[in-house]
Amino acid sequence: MQDLAEGFTKKEISEKLKNQNISPNSESTIDKKVSRLFDAFGAKNTHHLIAKLIKQCRI
Repeated sequence: MQDLAEGFTKKEISEKLKNQNISPNSESTIDKKVSRLFDAFGAKNTHHLIAKLIKQCRI
């Protein structure tokens, strides 16, 4: 979530995880995880997801 908030693309996050030898790190896995976050928070896009996370942290 931090990488999304910082503006990294799913591809960039995947590459970052690969460079750190963190698995699973495929772009499709990152895409699935981000999709699950969208569903869990009822977000329409990445910006909406980040806004919801910030709002939740403030409460």
